[in-house]
Amino acid sequence: MHLSLRIAAGLMLACVAPRALADKTFPMGQLVPAPLSASMEWGKGVRLRAGDFFLLQLSTRLQIQGHVTLPTEEAVRAGARPEVSAGVLVRRMRLVFSGHAFTPRLTYYVQLGLATRDMEPDLLVPLRDAYLTWQPLRDLGVRLGQMKVPFGLQRLVSSSALQMVDRSIVTTELSLDRDIGLYLLSEDFLGLGGRLMYQVGLFTGRGRNRGPAVDGILLVARVQLNPFGRFDHLSEADHERSPRPRLSVGASLARNHNTNRSRSTHGPVYASARFDYLSAGGDLHLKWRGLSLLTELMYRAAGEAAQTDGSGRTEYARSALGYFVQVGFLPPLPLEACLRWGELFPLAPTDPTLRHEREAGGSLSFYFHEHALKLQTDYFVFLSDDLRASRHQWRLQAQLVF
Repeated sequence: MHLSLRIAAGLMLACVAPRALADKTFPMGQLVPAPLSASMEWGKGVRLRAGDFFLLQLSTRLQIQGHVTLPTEEAVRAGARPEVSAGVLVRRMRLVFSGHAFTPRLTYYVQLGLATRDMEPDLLVPLRDAYLTWQPLRDLGVRLGQMKVPFGLQRLVSSSALQMVDRSIVTTELSLDRDIGLYLLSEDFLGLGGRLMYQVGLFTGRGRNRGPAVDGILLVARVQLNPFGRFDHLSEADHERSPRPRLSVGASLARNHNTNRSRSTHGPVYASARFDYLSAGGDLHLKWRGLSLLTELMYRAAGEAAQTDGSGRTEYARSALGYFVQVGFLPPLPLEACLRWGELFPLAPTDPTLRHEREAGGSLSFYFHEHALKLQTDYFVFLSDDLRASRHQWRLQAQLVF
């Protein structure tokens, strides 16, 4: 009988306790901190929330791309093979875990890249981002982990929020991409309504998923001025069609000492060479009534052009200057047209494979649900001083974010 009473009491407690616990907020460290809620939103994924104590947001992004590339007539006359290259691939497949823990001031972000092109050819590790951000003050926060180096605007814009199928050749060559380190930041410095932002950081200089040995250092700083106030500068298109102009002007500076990567923090790894790179850049982003303008100027130069090891093998630094201009218009329809011109200039002495290259192209984007569900197509002509490398390129890409 006593056993029966104990079982009955246990069942009653199991039924009553969850409701009682759900009405209370527990201090840090307890098992149930607050009532749990769940929601789902287009482009944001699934959210699990426990008040201000904890937030987990799970989202995924899929990009399927088809492409056709063929040499120009000038390239064929110069000796290029008159072949058409075509293919279909999963361009990006991302899985993101983000949110905050204990307090909204402590946030986390983890992103995995599961497609082949999401990983580096010599290091097939899916981890792209893994960092914590602690923002105790309006004017001072700290971000620590593996993340994008705050240099240049188009690289900081997610590949999910681009106006074209992919970034400019200038950004691909001269941006700094991801690395391991930390930086100080504020998105509303001095309380000016988001008009002034900064990041100042220290990184290993070798890129993502490299370590634990560190024999170099990357110092970077970025300042951004938004004279008309805060806006979504991390989305290239003007989906809001703001009746007032939205403008950002940014400047970046970086010094990478003793790096073993050909493009400072990314690109092929040198076998023995180590170079010091100085990088600088400026960017301007304007949005107004569906019109958008994005332009960047980037520069990278090494302290020396080449190094030769004991076996007589020579490895080259890559020094270059580049710019691009991108203009788009999104009318009160889910259809945007965009044009881009970009140019990349090698700065001698440099890697002899780095040539003067130009890109000219346009795109159409069909936004079924803004960036969460869209279909994009673009066409480019790439012209190179090495005529054999001049080519036409057409791409079609579908994106789903959920």
